Order: sequence, then structure tokens, then C-alpha cells
Amino acid sequence: MSRMENVMMASGLSLDHDDSNTEPKTGITHVNTQSQLSNALSMQVVTGNGCSSFLGTSSGFSIFSPEGLKWVSEKIGGDYFSNLLKIASESHNSVTEIPGPNLWHFRPFEEHHPLPPVELAVKFIDEFFHTLNSTFPLYNQDLFRENYARVPFPMPASDTAWYASLNIVIGIGQIIHMKGLAPDATSLALIRNAASTYVDLVSKHPSLDAVQALLGMTILMQAAEESQAAYFLSASAARIAQSMGLHQKLPASTTKPKQIETRNNVFWICYIIDKGMSLRHGRPSIIHDEDIGVELPDKGSEIFNPSQRLGFYAFYYMSTLALLESRVYSQLYSVRSRTQSKLQRLKTVGNLDHELQTWLETVPVEIRPGQEILCDERDVNVVILVCFAFYNCLIAIHRESAYHGSWTKEGEARMLSKARSQGLNTRVYESAKICLDAARNVIKLLRHYRADAGLPSAGLIRSAKPRTVP
Repeated sequence: MSRMENVMMASGLSLDHDDSNTEPKTGITHVNTQSQLSNALSMQVVTGNGCSSFLGTSSGFSIFSPEGLKWVSEKIGGDYFSNLLKIASESHNSVTEIPGPNLWHFRPFEEHHPLPPVELAVKFIDEFFHTLNSTFPLYNQDLFRENYARVPFPMPASDTAWYASLNIVIGIGQIIHMKGLAPDATSLALIRNAASTYVDLVSKHPSLDAVQALLGMTILMQAAEESQAAYFLSASAARIAQSMGLHQKLPASTTKPKQIETRNNVFWICYIIDKGMSLRHGRPSIIHDEDIGVELPDKGSEIFNPSQRLGFYAFYYMSTLALLESRVYSQLYSVRSRTQSKLQRLKTVGNLDHELQTWLETVPVEIRPGQEILCDERDVNVVILVCFAFYNCLIAIHRESAYHGSWTKEGEARMLSKARSQGLNTRVYESAKICLDAARNVIKLLRHYRADAGLPSAGLIRSAKPRTVP
């Protein structure tokens, strides 16, 4: 941390004048100077066989680019950071062992693994609904069980989407049932059953079951650290969701309440994953906020009792935080945002920080980031995930402010006076400290992590990687 503190104390760009009225077309030199560091920290990786992958500046992983590592080495006066990353990459192990690319190959139905007997399947379905689905309400439990009672052993040719959904739910439930152990052959076989239907899911008529199955696969791939597969699965799910109009409100007279609620929940799960990936990868998202026409999820029941710890329903807070993540990307990290002046960008940082602090105040204090976690032990990992998302968003906001220089050499009175005169949120002067405190809080949160809690927390370490400030 001390080495990174030294990095962030290095002076950046001057802010002595307001050039917010400068037109982008007449300020090319200024814009290039302002975005030089950001461009250097974007990462384009091209392999020998022509495969290519891009990570934008909003991604914390962009600091691992050759230019990013070179920049850090120059600031700390050595290759300590680069050497540490090399050691870490060589010792890396995937959190969940999921088969590789052949997972997605089409296989005839006779080569599929049979679904488990009803009694065992119901056990794993219960596990799914009591854990993962209680955080991400991907399926309505009543509707799912009614469908399963009618068609417990579907044929993929007759209803591919339901077949894929059933395999995903039972497979995830079985993995969760393993309590942190590696998935067994049966659960992996069920996942392979579902994955082999991918082409049919995206090419046949859109259906809610198809979107749900794709999102279930996305969650699995994220837990397994298969980011490339998760990225394209979530994009497919979002495209199908919008082709079905899940982003628009339906007349109540044409659809049952449970179906409306399920459609809305599936859309917001799509949105949370899409915006989270956009900010983490530094790539444009699929869903546009201007086109959202459905209500936010309910907050759920949060009953505080002095003798009983809080049961936390995270879905509402994750949805509203995703809305803010979307604005952080579009207003600070999109290509268009680079045409803003230095002062305007810092004003944007201050405004987004104020929005994030306002969001923070809506979270119950018992599970609020920065406070001691006081909730049911079954919800601890979910609370940690929300805290990680908050700190990642906070760092993504303030690392932009840190680009513009160190304010520690100025007196506090002069800093506050300058901030007020320029219409800035005074917290932009504390961006380096805010980022460091957030990184430390992420490390502290790992002490609460429960390794035996199953799939919902399998990607915790991956989610926790903080976006350190260059």
C-alpha cells in the first residue's frame, strides 16, 4: 500500500483555469494531453494466432498492460509490482473447475447425461431456490415447480429452453450442495447438457426460459472465472431479453402478476450483469438506460429486531447500484467523456461521488459498506458482494480525480476555497486517500468470507480485485 501511496502522490495535470467551454474540435491538443494516460492504460492483447482481447481504462486490469506496468515501475522506482504479478499469475488456480471450449459443442441427445431422479432433483432444486435464487430471483419458484411437475424429463428437441433451464438449476443446486468442494462429474455433466444447447437458445424463437438459462450459465462462468464465456453469454441474454421486450412494461391485463414480476426480475439481473461487466472490462454495455421502461425491484422485507440479525435482500440495492455504475462508465470512461475539460471531468467526479454517497445512505446500517456487518450468517457473502461492488464503483469514480494531481501540497483552507470557487465537491481533493481506504476495506472484508457457502460466493476473490489508482 505504501508503494501505491507514493505512486498516487505524483503530480498530474494542472487545474488552475476553467476550460470547460473549449470545443473538442478546437482543443485536440488539449484533449490528447488529458487522455494520454487513459489511452496508455487501455490494453489490447493479440495472440500469435490472431486472437484479440481489449480492456478499457475503467477496468482495473488495464493497469496490468505493458504500458501500465511500465508507468507503475517508473513511479515506484523498480519492477517490484511487475514481479509480484508474475508470481501471482503463475500460482493462479481457477475457483471452480468448469470444462473448456468443448463445453459449448453441440452433442446429440443420446450423448447427454440423464437428469437425476425426481426425489434427488427436487433436493437440488430446493438448494438452488434457498441460496442463489434468493439473491438473484432468476426464476419464480411457484412457476418453476409447476412446470417441473408437468415436465420433469423434457426432451431438448421439443423444448430446448426449458431443458437447458432445468439442467442449469439442478446443476447449480448440486454444486451449491457440495459446500465449496469441487463440482462432481454429475453436476458438470448437467452443465454440459445445458451448454450444448447454446446455438438453439440464441437462434430459435426468443423465450423467457432461454434468457434464464443463458443468465444461469453466465453466473456459472463468472464463478469459474471464465470471463470470456460469461461476457458473450450475458450479451446473448441481454439481446434476447430486449427482443422480447423485457425492458418495457406490459399491460397488466395481458399477463399474470407472477409472470410480470419474473420478467422484470430477469431484466434487472441482465442489467446488473451487463453494467458490472462493462465497468470491469472497460467495454460498452448492451443495455441503454434511455430504453428502460420497467420498475425497479421491490426492496423486500427487512425487519430489524434487537435479538435477531438482519435478513438482507440485496437485489434492489444491486439494481440501483448498477444504474450508477452505468453513469460512471458513460460519464467518465466512454470515448465521448474524454472530450470534457479537466474541470468538467472533476465536476462529474464530484457529482457521481455525491450520488454514490446518497445510495450508501439508503443501505441499512447493519450491512452498509464501511460498517460492521450484522446480518444472518447465510447472507454474509451476499453482503460482501454488494460491498465489493460499492468499493469498485467508488474507486472507479475517484481514480479519475487522482489523475489530475496531488492536492496535499496545498493548505486545507486554500483547497476548500478553490473547490467552492470552481463548483467542485471537496472530496475530489481526497481521491487518492479514498481509493486507498477502499482497497484496504476490500481486504478486510475477505476476513468475513465463508468458503463453504457454495456457488453464490465462488467468485468473491475475483470480484474483490480493486481498481487501484494509476
